[in-house]
Amino acid sequence: RVRSLPVPSGTVSGNPVLVGALPGIALTDRESTTDFGGGNVAGSASVAMNGAWDVSVTGAIASAGVPVYITSGGALTATASGNTLWGYSVPGITDGSKGSGAGVITVEISQV
Repeated sequence: RVRSLPVPSGTVSGNPVLVGALPGIALTDRESTTDFGGGNVAGSASVAMNGAWDVSVTGAIASAGVPVYITSGGALTATASGNTLWGYSVPGITDGSKGSGAGVITVEISQV
């Protein structure tokens, strides 16, 4: 599913987003009031709301199926406290796990 949704200022294609309670990943840059090339109204982007994506996550992920959260600043993390569920680690670019620190892993967007 892809929807045109309002996203934070500075959102570019590939950024994880949370629109209200809806997790997704931006497929286009956020439109400005002078650039409607992507077909979205000002302040919006095309957002994929399902699928598995290779994204940067901070924190250790022990195995496939581990929850991944999004911070209020739009970063993905393994830390649940104070953050919102965004998806789950799945095998892809890795076996679904990664060590501490930031690194790219495949994450399936959580279904609302």
